[in-house]
Amino acid sequence: MRWQPTSFRAGPKGMVPCAMLILAFLAVFVSRARGLKDATTPSAPGRLEQSASAEEWVRRGDLALRGRRLGRAESAFLQALRLDPGQAPAHLGLAWIHTSQMRRPEAISEYSAADELRPLDSGQVLVWTQVRCGMWDPDKVTGPLRDCLSNDPDDRWTRVALAEGLRLGGKPREAEDVLGPLGDAVPEARVIRARLAIDREDLQAAEKLLAPAPADLPERAELEGKIALARRDAPAAICRFRRVLASAPDHRPALLGLAQALRMAGRVESLPGILATLRELDRLLDLVRKAAESKHEGRIDGPLLRDLGISCESLGFRAEARAWFRLAITTDPLDSRSQAALFRLSGSRSAPGSPPGGMP
Repeated sequence: MRWQPTSFRAGPKGMVPCAMLILAFLAVFVSRARGLKDATTPSAPGRLEQSASAEEWVRRGDLALRGRRLGRAESAFLQALRLDPGQAPAHLGLAWIHTSQMRRPEAISEYSAADELRPLDSGQVLVWTQVRCGMWDPDKVTGPLRDCLSNDPDDRWTRVALAEGLRLGGKPREAEDVLGPLGDAVPEARVIRARLAIDREDLQAAEKLLAPAPADLPERAELEGKIALARRDAPAAICRFRRVLASAPDHRPALLGLAQALRMAGRVESLPGILATLRELDRLLDLVRKAAESKHEGRIDGPLLRDLGISCESLGFRAEARAWFRLAITTDPLDSRSQAALFRLSGSRSAPGSPPGGMP
Protein backbone atom coordinates (compact mmCIF):
# COMPACT_ATOMS: atom_id res chain seq x y z
CA MET A 1 0.00 0.00 0.00
CA ARG A 2 1.15 3.52 -0.72
CA TRP A 3 1.23 5.44 2.51
CA GLN A 4 -0.12 4.97 6.02
CA PRO A 5 -0.09 8.17 8.05
CA THR A 6 -1.99 6.56 10.91
CA SER A 7 0.80 4.03 11.25
CA PHE A 8 3.29 6.86 11.64
CA ARG A 9 1.72 7.86 14.94
CA ALA A 10 2.04 4.43 16.45
CA GLY A 11 5.43 5.08 18.00
CA PRO A 12 5.93 5.96 21.65
CA LYS A 13 5.89 9.62 22.56
CA GLY A 14 9.36 11.09 22.57
CA MET A 15 10.73 8.87 19.80
CA VAL A 16 13.17 10.41 17.36
CA PRO A 17 10.90 11.42 14.44
CA CYS A 18 12.01 9.81 11.19
CA ALA A 19 11.16 12.60 8.79
CA MET A 20 12.84 15.24 10.95
CA LEU A 21 15.91 13.04 11.28
CA ILE A 22 16.07 12.54 7.53
CA LEU A 23 15.70 16.22 6.66
CA ALA A 24 18.35 17.18 9.20
CA PHE A 25 20.67 14.47 7.89
CA LEU A 26 20.45 15.40 4.23
CA ALA A 27 23.17 18.06 4.28
CA VAL A 28 25.56 15.76 6.16
CA PHE A 29 24.73 12.84 3.88
CA VAL A 30 25.48 14.86 0.77
CA SER A 31 28.50 16.83 1.89
CA ARG A 32 30.27 13.87 3.50
CA ALA A 33 29.31 11.23 0.96
CA ARG A 34 30.34 13.09 -2.16
CA GLY A 35 31.99 16.34 -1.12
CA LEU A 36 29.53 18.66 -2.87
CA LYS A 37 29.86 22.38 -2.28
CA ASP A 38 26.72 24.21 -3.26
CA ALA A 39 23.14 23.08 -3.84
CA THR A 40 22.76 25.68 -6.55
CA THR A 41 25.84 24.64 -8.53
CA PRO A 42 24.74 23.92 -12.12
CA SER A 43 25.79 20.92 -14.16
CA ALA A 44 28.64 21.27 -16.60
CA PRO A 45 27.62 23.88 -19.19
CA GLY A 46 26.31 22.54 -22.46
CA ARG A 47 26.14 18.99 -21.27
CA LEU A 48 23.27 17.14 -22.92
CA GLU A 49 20.76 15.50 -20.59
CA GLN A 50 20.92 12.23 -22.47
CA SER A 51 24.69 12.04 -22.10
CA ALA A 52 24.66 12.38 -18.29
CA SER A 53 25.95 9.30 -16.48
CA ALA A 54 24.24 7.57 -13.56
CA GLU A 55 26.79 9.16 -11.24
CA GLU A 56 25.92 12.60 -12.60
CA TRP A 57 22.21 11.99 -11.97
CA VAL A 58 23.02 10.92 -8.40
CA ARG A 59 24.97 14.16 -7.99
CA ARG A 60 22.02 16.18 -9.30
CA GLY A 61 19.72 14.34 -6.91
CA ASP A 62 21.99 15.13 -4.00
CA LEU A 63 22.09 18.80 -4.92
CA ALA A 64 18.30 18.90 -5.16
CA LEU A 65 18.04 17.27 -1.73
CA ARG A 66 20.29 19.92 -0.24
CA GLY A 67 18.02 22.53 -1.76
CA ARG A 68 14.98 20.72 -0.32
CA ARG A 69 13.49 20.09 -3.74
CA LEU A 70 12.31 16.56 -3.14
CA GLY A 71 10.41 16.05 -6.40
CA ARG A 72 13.39 17.09 -8.49
CA ALA A 73 15.69 14.90 -6.39
CA GLU A 74 13.41 11.89 -6.81
CA SER A 75 13.37 12.27 -10.60
CA ALA A 76 17.16 12.46 -10.67
CA PHE A 77 17.65 9.36 -8.52
CA LEU A 78 15.13 7.40 -10.60
CA GLN A 79 16.99 8.35 -13.77
CA ALA A 80 20.26 7.23 -12.17
CA LEU A 81 18.72 3.83 -11.43
CA ARG A 82 17.37 3.52 -14.95
CA LEU A 83 20.93 3.91 -16.18
CA ASP A 84 22.51 1.79 -13.44
CA PRO A 85 20.28 -0.23 -11.06
CA GLY A 86 23.33 -0.86 -8.88
CA GLN A 87 23.60 2.74 -7.70
CA ALA A 88 23.24 2.29 -3.92
CA PRO A 89 23.38 6.07 -3.25
CA ALA A 90 20.36 6.56 -5.51
CA HIS A 91 18.37 3.94 -3.61
CA LEU A 92 19.37 5.58 -0.33
CA GLY A 93 18.45 9.03 -1.64
CA LEU A 94 15.00 7.73 -2.62
CA ALA A 95 14.65 6.16 0.83
CA TRP A 96 15.34 9.55 2.46
CA ILE A 97 12.74 11.21 0.23
CA HIS A 98 10.06 8.60 0.78
CA THR A 99 10.66 8.67 4.53
CA SER A 100 10.22 12.42 4.76
CA GLN A 101 7.05 12.21 2.64
CA MET A 102 5.55 9.40 4.72
CA ARG A 103 5.63 6.96 1.80
CA ARG A 104 6.26 4.00 4.02
CA PRO A 105 6.20 1.01 1.62
CA GLU A 106 8.42 2.77 -0.92
CA ALA A 107 10.87 3.81 1.80
CA ILE A 108 11.12 0.27 3.16
CA SER A 109 11.74 -1.11 -0.33
CA GLU A 110 14.50 1.42 -1.08
CA TYR A 111 16.29 0.86 2.25
CA SER A 112 16.26 -2.86 1.52
CA ALA A 113 17.62 -2.34 -2.01
CA ALA A 114 20.36 -0.01 -0.73
CA ASP A 115 21.35 -2.48 2.00
CA GLU A 116 21.62 -5.31 -0.53
CA LEU A 117 24.08 -3.26 -2.59
CA ARG A 118 26.04 -1.64 0.22
CA PRO A 119 25.42 -2.62 3.87
CA LEU A 120 23.86 0.23 5.83
CA ASP A 121 25.30 1.45 9.12
CA SER A 122 23.45 1.24 12.44
CA GLY A 123 22.01 4.75 12.16
CA GLN A 124 20.58 4.04 8.73
CA VAL A 125 19.14 0.67 9.77
CA LEU A 126 17.62 2.35 12.81
CA VAL A 127 15.82 4.88 10.62
CA TRP A 128 14.72 2.06 8.32
CA THR A 129 13.21 0.21 11.29
CA GLN A 130 11.62 3.39 12.63
CA VAL A 131 9.90 3.73 9.27
CA ARG A 132 8.76 0.12 9.54
CA CYS A 133 7.35 0.87 13.01
CA GLY A 134 5.59 3.98 11.74
CA MET A 135 7.26 6.61 13.93
CA TRP A 136 6.52 10.13 12.80
CA ASP A 137 6.02 13.34 14.81
CA PRO A 138 3.83 15.76 12.84
CA ASP A 139 4.57 18.68 15.16
CA LYS A 140 8.27 18.56 14.33
CA VAL A 141 8.19 17.91 10.59
CA THR A 142 5.56 20.30 9.27
CA GLY A 143 8.08 23.17 9.26
CA PRO A 144 10.65 21.37 7.06
CA LEU A 145 7.86 20.06 4.83
CA ARG A 146 6.57 23.62 4.38
CA ASP A 147 10.05 24.63 3.25
CA CYS A 148 10.15 21.77 0.75
CA LEU A 149 6.71 22.65 -0.60
CA SER A 150 7.64 26.32 -0.86
CA ASN A 151 10.64 25.33 -2.99
CA ASP A 152 8.57 22.99 -5.16
CA PRO A 153 4.80 23.77 -5.03
CA ASP A 154 4.05 21.11 -7.65
CA ASP A 155 5.45 18.31 -5.49
CA ARG A 156 2.28 16.30 -4.84
CA TRP A 157 3.78 13.93 -2.30
CA THR A 158 5.22 16.71 -0.14
CA ARG A 159 1.88 18.51 -0.26
CA VAL A 160 0.04 15.34 0.78
CA ALA A 161 2.50 14.64 3.63
CA LEU A 162 2.25 18.21 4.91
CA ALA A 163 -1.55 18.11 4.82
CA GLU A 164 -1.64 14.85 6.77
CA GLY A 165 0.88 16.21 9.27
CA LEU A 166 -1.29 19.27 9.83
CA ARG A 167 -4.36 17.07 10.26
CA LEU A 168 -2.61 14.89 12.81
CA GLY A 169 -1.39 18.04 14.54
CA GLY A 170 -4.95 19.27 15.05
CA LYS A 171 -4.93 21.91 12.30
CA PRO A 172 -7.74 20.81 9.96
CA ARG A 173 -8.26 24.18 8.27
CA GLU A 174 -4.58 24.45 7.39
CA ALA A 175 -4.66 20.89 6.11
CA GLU A 176 -7.60 21.74 3.84
CA ASP A 177 -5.78 24.82 2.57
CA VAL A 178 -2.67 22.80 1.72
CA LEU A 179 -4.81 20.25 -0.11
CA GLY A 180 -6.56 23.00 -2.08
CA PRO A 181 -4.49 22.76 -5.27
CA LEU A 182 -5.06 18.99 -5.39
CA GLY A 183 -8.42 18.04 -6.85
CA ASP A 184 -10.49 15.09 -5.74
CA ALA A 185 -9.10 13.14 -8.70
CA VAL A 186 -5.93 12.65 -6.59
CA PRO A 187 -6.71 9.60 -4.41
CA GLU A 188 -4.35 10.65 -1.61
CA ALA A 189 -6.06 14.03 -1.29
CA ARG A 190 -9.48 12.38 -1.26
CA VAL A 191 -8.35 10.04 1.55
CA ILE A 192 -7.11 12.92 3.72
CA ARG A 193 -10.35 14.83 3.17
CA ALA A 194 -12.23 11.71 4.26
CA ARG A 195 -10.05 11.49 7.37
CA LEU A 196 -10.84 15.12 8.14
CA ALA A 197 -14.56 14.30 7.83
CA ILE A 198 -14.19 11.36 10.22
CA ASP A 199 -12.31 13.61 12.66
CA ARG A 200 -15.33 15.90 12.82
CA GLU A 201 -17.62 12.82 13.06
CA ASP A 202 -19.25 13.41 9.70
CA LEU A 203 -19.35 9.79 8.56
CA GLN A 204 -21.72 10.50 5.68
CA ALA A 205 -19.35 13.04 4.17
CA ALA A 206 -16.46 10.62 4.59
CA GLU A 207 -18.39 7.88 2.75
CA LYS A 208 -19.19 10.23 -0.13
CA LEU A 209 -15.54 11.20 -0.42
CA LEU A 210 -14.39 7.57 -0.42
CA ALA A 211 -17.01 6.23 -2.85
CA PRO A 212 -15.21 7.36 -6.06
CA ALA A 213 -11.79 6.24 -4.77
CA PRO A 214 -10.25 3.13 -6.38
CA ALA A 215 -11.84 0.00 -4.91
CA ASP A 216 -8.43 -1.60 -4.35
CA LEU A 217 -7.02 1.39 -2.45
CA PRO A 218 -6.03 0.08 1.02
CA GLU A 219 -6.56 3.49 2.62
CA ARG A 220 -10.16 3.41 1.46
CA ALA A 221 -10.66 -0.01 3.05
CA GLU A 222 -9.08 1.19 6.31
CA LEU A 223 -11.38 4.20 6.60
CA GLU A 224 -14.44 2.20 5.58
CA GLY A 225 -13.52 -0.24 8.35
CA LYS A 226 -13.41 2.60 10.87
CA ILE A 227 -16.80 3.86 9.67
CA ALA A 228 -18.26 0.35 9.97
CA LEU A 229 -16.90 0.05 13.51
CA ALA A 230 -18.45 3.38 14.46
CA ARG A 231 -21.79 2.04 13.20
CA ARG A 232 -21.23 -1.30 14.97
CA ASP A 233 -21.32 -3.16 11.66
CA ALA A 234 -18.85 -5.86 12.66
CA PRO A 235 -19.01 -8.02 9.48
CA ALA A 236 -18.31 -5.02 7.23
CA ALA A 237 -15.47 -3.87 9.49
CA ILE A 238 -13.89 -7.33 9.51
CA CYS A 239 -14.04 -7.49 5.71
CA ARG A 240 -12.45 -4.05 5.28
CA PHE A 241 -9.66 -4.53 7.81
CA ARG A 242 -8.76 -7.93 6.37
CA ARG A 243 -8.49 -6.26 2.97
CA VAL A 244 -5.97 -3.78 4.42
CA LEU A 245 -3.98 -6.55 6.08
CA ALA A 246 -3.81 -8.53 2.85
CA SER A 247 -1.43 -5.90 1.47
CA ALA A 248 0.10 -4.67 4.75
CA PRO A 249 0.11 -7.46 7.38
CA ASP A 250 1.87 -5.26 9.95
CA HIS A 251 -0.61 -2.35 9.65
CA ARG A 252 -1.19 -1.64 13.32
CA PRO A 253 -4.47 0.35 13.10
CA ALA A 254 -5.99 -2.37 10.93
CA LEU A 255 -4.87 -5.07 13.38
CA LEU A 256 -6.41 -3.14 16.26
CA GLY A 257 -9.59 -2.49 14.27
CA LEU A 258 -9.87 -6.13 13.27
CA ALA A 259 -9.45 -7.27 16.87
CA GLN A 260 -12.19 -4.87 17.97
CA ALA A 261 -14.53 -5.99 15.18
CA LEU A 262 -13.96 -9.68 15.94
CA ARG A 263 -14.79 -9.09 19.60
CA MET A 264 -17.91 -7.19 18.55
CA ALA A 265 -18.95 -10.12 16.36
CA GLY A 266 -18.15 -12.71 19.04
CA ARG A 267 -15.56 -14.35 16.79
CA VAL A 268 -12.78 -14.60 19.36
CA GLU A 269 -11.12 -17.71 17.90
CA SER A 270 -8.90 -15.53 15.67
CA LEU A 271 -7.88 -13.11 18.40
CA PRO A 272 -4.83 -14.94 19.88
CA GLY A 273 -2.79 -14.65 16.66
CA ILE A 274 -3.68 -10.98 16.16
CA LEU A 275 -2.91 -10.10 19.78
CA ALA A 276 0.41 -11.96 19.58
CA THR A 277 1.36 -9.90 16.52
CA LEU A 278 0.40 -6.67 18.30
CA ARG A 279 2.51 -7.67 21.33
CA GLU A 280 5.52 -8.31 19.09
CA LEU A 281 5.00 -4.98 17.36
CA ASP A 282 4.97 -3.35 20.81
CA ARG A 283 8.20 -5.15 21.66
CA LEU A 284 9.86 -3.91 18.47
CA LEU A 285 8.69 -0.36 19.19
CA ASP A 286 10.27 -0.56 22.65
CA LEU A 287 13.53 -1.95 21.28
CA VAL A 288 13.71 0.78 18.63
CA ARG A 289 13.11 3.41 21.32
CA LYS A 290 16.00 1.97 23.34
CA ALA A 291 18.21 1.84 20.26
CA ALA A 292 17.43 5.49 19.44
CA GLU A 293 18.40 6.49 22.98
CA SER A 294 21.59 4.40 22.82
CA LYS A 295 22.51 5.84 19.43
CA HIS A 296 22.05 9.34 20.80
CA GLU A 297 24.45 8.46 23.64
CA GLY A 298 27.07 7.03 21.27
CA ARG A 299 26.51 3.41 20.24
CA ILE A 300 24.08 0.49 20.28
CA ASP A 301 25.43 -2.55 22.13
CA GLY A 302 25.57 -6.04 20.68
CA PRO A 303 22.73 -7.69 22.67
CA LEU A 304 20.32 -4.90 21.68
CA LEU A 305 21.34 -5.24 18.02
CA ARG A 306 20.65 -8.97 18.23
CA ASP A 307 17.30 -8.44 19.98
CA LEU A 308 16.26 -6.06 17.21
CA GLY A 309 17.10 -8.75 14.68
CA ILE A 310 15.12 -11.37 16.60
CA SER A 311 12.08 -9.12 16.85
CA CYS A 312 12.19 -8.17 13.16
CA GLU A 313 12.50 -11.81 12.16
CA SER A 314 9.54 -12.82 14.33
CA LEU A 315 7.41 -10.24 12.50
CA GLY A 316 8.57 -11.35 9.07
CA PHE A 317 10.78 -8.29 8.45
CA ARG A 318 13.59 -10.41 7.06
CA ALA A 319 15.62 -7.73 5.33
CA GLU A 320 15.72 -5.60 8.49
CA ALA A 321 16.49 -8.69 10.59
CA ARG A 322 19.48 -9.56 8.38
CA ALA A 323 20.79 -6.01 8.72
CA TRP A 324 20.52 -6.05 12.53
CA PHE A 325 22.16 -9.49 12.85
CA ARG A 326 24.98 -8.37 10.57
CA LEU A 327 25.54 -5.31 12.76
CA ALA A 328 25.48 -7.47 15.90
CA ILE A 329 28.22 -9.69 14.42
CA THR A 330 30.25 -6.62 13.46
CA THR A 331 30.07 -5.49 17.09
CA ASP A 332 30.78 -8.97 18.49
CA PRO A 333 32.29 -11.41 15.96
CA LEU A 334 31.81 -14.25 18.50
CA ASP A 335 28.03 -13.78 18.71
CA SER A 336 27.05 -17.31 17.65
CA ARG A 337 23.29 -16.67 17.94
CA SER A 338 23.45 -13.80 15.46
CA GLN A 339 25.73 -15.81 13.18
CA ALA A 340 23.25 -18.70 13.11
CA ALA A 341 20.30 -16.35 12.52
CA LEU A 342 22.07 -14.52 9.69
CA PHE A 343 23.02 -17.83 8.05
CA ARG A 344 19.43 -19.03 8.31
CA LEU A 345 17.97 -15.83 6.87
CA SER A 346 20.57 -15.59 4.11
CA GLY A 347 19.64 -19.09 3.01
CA SER A 348 15.91 -18.35 2.79
CA ARG A 349 15.60 -14.85 1.38
CA SER A 350 12.13 -13.50 0.69
CA ALA A 351 10.60 -10.19 -0.32
CA PRO A 352 11.01 -7.34 2.18
CA GLY A 353 8.12 -7.18 4.57
CA SER A 354 6.78 -10.68 3.87
CA PRO A 355 4.29 -11.58 6.59
CA PRO A 356 5.08 -13.99 9.41
CA GLY A 357 3.01 -17.11 9.68
CA GLY A 358 0.99 -15.85 12.65
CA MET A 359 -0.40 -12.77 10.96
CA PRO A 360 -4.07 -12.74 10.00
